[in-house]
Amino acid sequence: MKVAFFLGSFDPPHIGHGYVVSKALESMDFVVVVPTMQNPWKERKSTDFELRCQMCEKTFLPLGESVLISDIEKTLEPPYYSYKTLKKINETRQNDELYILCGNDVYGEMHNWMNSEWIFQHFETLPLSRNIIPISSTLVRNKAKLDLELYPYVPKDVKQIIKENKLYE
Repeated sequence: MKVAFFLGSFDPPHIGHGYVVSKALESMDFVVVVPTMQNPWKERKSTDFELRCQMCEKTFLPLGESVLISDIEKTLEPPYYSYKTLKKINETRQNDELYILCGNDVYGEMHNWMNSEWIFQHFETLPLSRNIIPISSTLVRNKAKLDLELYPYVPKDVKQIIKENKLYE
């Protein structure tokens, strides 16, 4: 089976992320979205992990049964480097063809990741451009902070989670 893993902060997930997953499904059997507990390279503290997982469910699960959300990072110790997550995944998916799904921007930086050589030995990369939809999580957070409309940048259910929990204010 061809399985792509889409790792990220997803703080919050948005339609650009959804587009990347839908494009990957054209060539993959499954896409597993893996929110990170805390990106070790970002100074900004991530929004509550459980809330980000809920927002990922609302964003990605409507794309079909071939999309899964994984909370595997809850089982790991910090710092949450991608290679630690991918090693854990690799232990349980020995018979599958494993891919890392990423935007072109991330693909260009992967050689800087901790233990990137190991990652490239065990996972193929599937870089996709999300430039077709010019959006970022930062843009969504800034709109939320200014109390601007978030839809259609995020699904309506994600907008509701952001508003109810007063995220990014």
